[in-house]
Amino acid sequence: MKKSTELFLAHFLYPLLVIAVLAIGNMIISRINTGDFLTYFSKLRLYHWLLLSFAVFLVFIIGKLTDTSKRNPALSMPSMGPIKSGRPTYRELGEHLYEGVLWPISQRTDLPANVVPSPEDYRVEVPPRCPTCKTDLDQRKIFGGRIVWSCPRGDFQIVKSSNYNVFQETVQKLVRGELRK
Repeated sequence: MKKSTELFLAHFLYPLLVIAVLAIGNMIISRINTGDFLTYFSKLRLYHWLLLSFAVFLVFIIGKLTDTSKRNPALSMPSMGPIKSGRPTYRELGEHLYEGVLWPISQRTDLPANVVPSPEDYRVEVPPRCPTCKTDLDQRKIFGGRIVWSCPRGDFQIVKSSNYNVFQETVQKLVRGELRK
């Protein structure tokens, strides 16, 4: 149900709202210039409105296509190649629940045996995971600059104001704060 509502809003209702705002703007300009709200409307023919509606829908479709082509999950994932000698290695310890999703927590593994790990030796990984099935979540932009985090299996979906990386920094601070206690 949420997905169909989101699709309805993003692909149908929002373009109609843009057309309504343009019509109201036209009425205001008509009132200022002629003293009558409908003078400019009488000059617009039906095909003008159809062309305007088509142009608004076309802009939304082009925006959706360019967003899809820019999104490349391989670029946002950490490198899976060989680890260089100067780079620390990490192993996953568990997960931290924040903002309704699970964030993987990892600890450095290259510390000497006699050293107690400090909070800075832990890090929060992206992407977060589905709280239902623990599958890595996908993210995609929707209208209004919002981002949908969704489970590829369809078990879970949540709308956020920012991408994973913004939330990752916050979760990193919270986890390190808990470790300092």
